[in-house]
Amino acid sequence: MNKFISFHILMAMMFFAITGCNSDKPEAPDPTEPVEVKFQANLRQASLMKVAGDEFEASDEIGLFMKRAGQSLTAPGAVYPNGDNALLRMDDATGNFAAFPPLMYPLTGNVDFVAYYPYTTPVGSGYSIPVDLSAETLYSNNAVERAPSEDPVALNFRYSLAKLYVTVSGGANSKLTPADFADMQVFVGEVYRFAYLQLADGTFADYGTEATFLLNKAGSANNSAAFDALMLPRPASDGMVTFQFVVGAATYQYAYSPEYLGANLYQLNFILDFEAEPIVTLFSASISPRTVNEPETIYVPTYE
Repeated sequence: MNKFISFHILMAMMFFAITGCNSDKPEAPDPTEPVEVKFQANLRQASLMKVAGDEFEASDEIGLFMKRAGQSLTAPGAVYPNGDNALLRMDDATGNFAAFPPLMYPLTGNVDFVAYYPYTTPVGSGYSIPVDLSAETLYSNNAVERAPSEDPVALNFRYSLAKLYVTVSGGANSKLTPADFADMQVFVGEVYRFAYLQLADGTFADYGTEATFLLNKAGSANNSAAFDALMLPRPASDGMVTFQFVVGAATYQYAYSPEYLGANLYQLNFILDFEAEPIVTLFSASISPRTVNEPETIYVPTYE
């Protein structure tokens, strides 16, 4: 091939390269462009102390860890530095959550997400957070093997704590008055009020000492009173707990060995009667997962 022909071929190649670059056709997106992670935070039906109904509010803050898919949260190097206890807040316009500062997917490899509520800082080296039962605690580890996507990641939260709801009524021979129910107090003894939630698997460890505490007063009527409290999960093998119902100068007491599972609502109905042997009917109903225990009749002695 002579030099003249080679020169014209080279010029033609340059022309097509230049005109191709100036084409009006849009360029394909860069496959290595980082993608921001967006989130949806979902709750099952429940009554929470800090979360309104079954929805999050704009003021609620979630803590989140982004880790390498399939690895334990506690494994060395599993958590991405930009996803180490990231703070999520709700976007008022979309209702979705986003990290502050923005959280970006890694350019290679899938990821898992572990999230909890309420946001706590700092988180210890063992990836655990303190829980003292003053507010609801939520946990999520359902979002796994996620590849970069513009679609929001659904974080399905479950309730880490059990909730106890107690109603107290007067029996057929009771002399309790509306004032008695208005002033009534209920204590629970031999229970744990503090522990650490292990974010790697959602279990509790390092329980504090057992103590007696006063239940929250939820309200009263002419012949009943209601109380509630959050409870740490505990197996029945942990032993007895003691309920004390203080009515003026009298105290009714009942001890039994309950099993509290996280995410369950335990409803206990007590019937107090001064002139007959006190009878208490106990039944349970769950939040999530749904479980119902069989009704149980309990006899409660009175101490004056």
